Amino acid sequence: MLCAALVYLLPADTEHLLARVMPSLDWRDPSNTAFGAVAAFASGWYAAFFGGGLYNYFRGRR
Repeated sequence: MLCAALVYLLPADTEHLLARVMPSLDWRDPSNTAFGAVAAFASGWYAAFFGGGLYNYFRGRR
């Protein structure tokens, strides 16, 4: 959410990294911001679920 807030604070001529990677993406659109927040939340749970499972498998349960 910090990246979305910085879009409003930085000058308009400053090009954001996401604008270079995905030129059609506009973080000022609320639906894109909500989608980004949901995707970040989902990818965090994905990493926690599989990372935790792999850790428990290789470390062994005590």
